[in-house]
Amino acid sequence: MVSIIHKVLRYIACILFPVLAHSQFLWHAQLEQKGFLSGSGNSFWTTANQLGSIRNETLSLTALSGTYQTYLGELSDLKIGASGFYDYASSSESRLILNEAYFSAAWWVIETSVGLRAGEEINQGLSSVNGDLLWSNNTRPLPGIEIRTRNPMKPWRWIGMEGALAHYWLSNERFVKNAYIHHKYLGLFFSPTESSVFKASLHHYAQWGGTNPETGPQPTSFEDLLLVFFGQTGTKITATGDQTGALGNHIGSYHLLYQHFLNEGHLEWYYQAVFEGSSGKESGNYPDGLYGMYWDLGENSMLKGLLLEYIQTTWQGGVAVNDNYFNHGTYRSGWTYRNRSLGIPFFTYDATLPGFTNNSIAAFHLGAHAIINDVDYQLRASYVKNQGTRSAPFNPEENTLYTQVIMGKQLNERLRLGVSLGADFSNLKDSNVTLGLSLRYRYEESFRW
Repeated sequence: MVSIIHKVLRYIACILFPVLAHSQFLWHAQLEQKGFLSGSGNSFWTTANQLGSIRNETLSLTALSGTYQTYLGELSDLKIGASGFYDYASSSESRLILNEAYFSAAWWVIETSVGLRAGEEINQGLSSVNGDLLWSNNTRPLPGIEIRTRNPMKPWRWIGMEGALAHYWLSNERFVKNAYIHHKYLGLFFSPTESSVFKASLHHYAQWGGTNPETGPQPTSFEDLLLVFFGQTGTKITATGDQTGALGNHIGSYHLLYQHFLNEGHLEWYYQAVFEGSSGKESGNYPDGLYGMYWDLGENSMLKGLLLEYIQTTWQGGVAVNDNYFNHGTYRSGWTYRNRSLGIPFFTYDATLPGFTNNSIAAFHLGAHAIINDVDYQLRASYVKNQGTRSAPFNPEENTLYTQVIMGKQLNERLRLGVSLGADFSNLKDSNVTLGLSLRYRYEESFRW
């Protein structure tokens, strides 16, 4: 059956795209079944950064994914991918979801993607935010169009540039329905030696457009898009009438990264600052941000990776400013997608308000990855001080510890067994433990036509 599918796909591809003849193809398919046992809902790291597929009440998850990729040479390739899942929960409605469906084309260092596509997992999956304060894998993928550099453009060996430009569509499951997200970033890197790289980048996001239930449709013309792109003022629609101001909900971050390459693996130190207003753009939100260290120990080490992160969001521009991270007056669902934070997963969101009720935190996070006697181990442990919001602080403050250990064993070339144990502890809530079991079947084949 599989060979028949291969022949059909190859035939269709070469009829539609004659240039694909004599190309290399890669076919991948994966089926995974997961089950969870918990006393009072799944633990934090069982649900966080799982592409929105696992909920607190999920008991069973069946996930299917596949990609079909062709390499047209060293500089170009085409890829089609899709994934979906069935989420069974006894206490709420079960879900059958198409999570990914995309097409991408790459040439040289430029790649264009169209559709629903998840972000790549980095740093062995150990980071609390998958390497980005504002755009982690905590939600389902957004439908969109993205043009980006997949590798830095380097006019010389020691200097380079990278960037992206994207447009996304938000759903109608929010206060301002069917709004858009504009995203762009520009990064520069400097490599003074063969073993060291400095990187600096600026990321800018903006929610705009959509229909507000109180004020009606927001501006969506091409001229409005240009104003959003450059963060300029325009005429926005409010409950008290048309006003002049910045269109949309703007949020951004500065990224600084240093990499040092070793004989085996490499070390990274990084810092990310967040801003939602002029104070943040002018570094007025310091010391808020993400501070991290990641150590890749290479293939020959039993310990594969070690990561330490600290996230602070308690300053928020100071008393006079209070940027109120991820919340917004017009776009009240804030920096979310389908009722989950698009960025920092430790923030607490209440869809009934809607808004974040906890965005002032201090979090210490540890991640580790090791392979011992052919058993794969991953550890995540996060100690988080939840302080509520600047305008509505928690009293008393909630101190939480989120932990998870994942063990995986390759039974044969295609079958893998997994066991996970997650435990949450809080000074204000009962402890919670979740046991997870998984069985994954993976098929992959490459061939030439």
